[in-house]
Amino acid sequence: MLNAGCVLALWRGFSLQCAMVALPCLLLVCVLATHSHSHSHAQTQTQTQTQAQAQVPASAPAMDEWTKLEQQATEHYRSGNHAAALEAAQRTVTLAEREQAASIGTARLASSLNLLALVHQMQGDYTAAQPLLERAVAVAVAIEALPAGHPNIAALQENLAAVEQARREQAVREGLQHVQQLNEQALSHHELGDHEAAAALYVQVLPIIESHFGSQSLEVARVKGSLADAYAARKQYEQAEAQYQQMLQILDQHSDQRIAQSGALSALGVIHYVQRQYGKAQPLFQRALALMEAEQGVDHESLLPMLDNLSTLYRATNRRIEAEPLLRRAAAIRKAQEVKARASDQRSR
Repeated sequence: MLNAGCVLALWRGFSLQCAMVALPCLLLVCVLATHSHSHSHAQTQTQTQTQAQAQVPASAPAMDEWTKLEQQATEHYRSGNHAAALEAAQRTVTLAEREQAASIGTARLASSLNLLALVHQMQGDYTAAQPLLERAVAVAVAIEALPAGHPNIAALQENLAAVEQARREQAVREGLQHVQQLNEQALSHHELGDHEAAAALYVQVLPIIESHFGSQSLEVARVKGSLADAYAARKQYEQAEAQYQQMLQILDQHSDQRIAQSGALSALGVIHYVQRQYGKAQPLFQRALALMEAEQGVDHESLLPMLDNLSTLYRATNRRIEAEPLLRRAAAIRKAQEVKARASDQRSR
């Protein structure tokens, strides 16, 4: 009796993980939106900033209110009170837009937009943060007092790049979560015997896995193995053989995957065996056994499927003498398992 069931077990632990990129925190920049009432702050401004301030009347009615709200939003943001920070930041944008309409608040609008984006970013809402930062960059670039490459513009552009990267990473995570769900559904169909549905899901998953992990990754090899299993169960042997071969090509590149190679070789051997292609099956069974022996030793229980497969082939081809040593080894391993199980049972009593 051939044993190819070990192959499916290799893919049961398949789990997708997204390699995360550490994202920088967004910078809290103030684009020439200095506080007219703060003498110490004004002393730290660059000459370019001082010139720009002259264009913004210090006595504008909304200036003090904007400054107060900006400070509140910043304090709430730093203390982690996101709801209060969001409300205050939104109000700073509204005030700055009103000032911009009066040609006095362009710089403050850039800072307000950046602050509001910071709050959205802290909440993980990169979709809301990105257009705010895009607008902040556009507003800052339009300020005549800021030359190209000014540190404040660069800081806003850095924030925008960080949010764009975060959105890409978020999309990848969400995509992989969906793939994991499909993979679990496929495994469920496989176990229930609905191999057609399982194969369809593996086919759907495979290009996504290839795109993210690379066509020669172990993740792709595992999905191909699962797809091959589904094809084999439906007696679509040509398709199954192609997937096993591709899987083995990937595993051959990884020296630490001998157990997986052994399982795949056994499964491929079974494909040939059931089609009475014994000459093709034999070297595959022999290589599978040799790999497992090299990895686990000559009397490990994981050798049983390989010993059973090869001994079955020998008997099917009237080579009883060659089958006997394998049958004795398999029997000895099973007996050792039974002894071990009884001893464990006695200890637990």
